[in-house]
Amino acid sequence: MAISILYTTEKPDMARNLAAGIELWTRGASKPTNLKEMHKDGCIKMSGGEHITFLFGHMLEMAPPDEYLDESQRKGNPLDYLPFQLNEKVVKKWPKPDRDKSGKPKLGKDGKPVESQQLRNLVRFIKQAKKIVNAGDTDREGQLIMDELFMYAGVDPRAPHVFRLSLESPKKEDIAKLLEKGPDRNSDEKWVRRYTAALTREICDWNLGMTGSRAYRHVTGFSRMS
Repeated sequence: MAISILYTTEKPDMARNLAAGIELWTRGASKPTNLKEMHKDGCIKMSGGEHITFLFGHMLEMAPPDEYLDESQRKGNPLDYLPFQLNEKVVKKWPKPDRDKSGKPKLGKDGKPVESQQLRNLVRFIKQAKKIVNAGDTDREGQLIMDELFMYAGVDPRAPHVFRLSLESPKKEDIAKLLEKGPDRNSDEKWVRRYTAALTREICDWNLGMTGSRAYRHVTGFSRMS
């Protein structure tokens, strides 16, 4: 079933705020219908047909070093392949692991993290949406979180049907004014630059941190830094 408009927010609280803003903007013509069941449903459904879904911050993460190494490198001397020099063309993202009741990460038979039910919901909603409005945090990290989610779901974040709402204030009055103004294109240069800046920093941090930890472990024999 197609979704006419899908709003994606970074946290559940902002999804509720956005629902209140939409209700005020439409003068009550579109109201939230399932606030009590929003976590179960994975989104807030509005009577006007809009769906407001939410993340829990970062739901994807950089894959570990062994994902970039061949079998001989995994078994060999790490000083032969260090330092890591990943770039945006080869970087891999995978789901942060869902956790069991004891807090331990859930892993599949392949040893990779098992994605959470909410991430599965997000992917399904994104694939079904005719129009997507990125209502995530407006800083660099917020842009990265949403864009990488769209890509994970198989949707180009620069596609014509993907838009950007500069949602910053939690007040419904401010949100209503912002909705009246209308969204940007998610492909606008300022948003693309924020995504690129955040991804570049993330990759550089990973390269530096993973290179240091692998080299330290090899030289000292300790499995982790204390």
